[in-house]
Amino acid sequence: MNVTNRGLTQEYVISVMKLEENIFGKSNKVSIENSLTTPNRQYYIVVDNGEVIAFCEVNLMEIEMEIVNIAVKDCYRGSGVGNSLMKYVFEEHPNVDVVFLEVRFSNQSAINLYIKNGFEEVGVRKGYYSDGEDAIIMKR
Repeated sequence: MNVTNRGLTQEYVISVMKLEENIFGKSNKVSIENSLTTPNRQYYIVVDNGEVIAFCEVNLMEIEMEIVNIAVKDCYRGSGVGNSLMKYVFEEHPNVDVVFLEVRFSNQSAINLYIKNGFEEVGVRKGYYSDGEDAIIMKR
């Protein structure tokens, strides 16, 4: 495995879109492309032998960051790729004091990853997801 963490470039937009669609059932190419020119909206990707295997979408607001989405291709889950990507994102923004995210109540593997990276539960958004599932609000 030859894994590289990096910021998103135009050549990987379609790959990110496909991974996003595969994992979340939908994608927004315009939003992904806009992140290339919008300083407060960024995507970070993990590439293995030319293929995008993970991404993290963030919103930046001075010293605050929101993790909007993080996704890892199924066959790479549990391999440390998600953990490596999160650490990379945090290293890219050393001046960020606080990070927020929402996670499905049922997504225990993601919750474990976030706890491992210093997040703690600070609240719940009832019925946050389109299927009515609650979201746990986490903060680091």
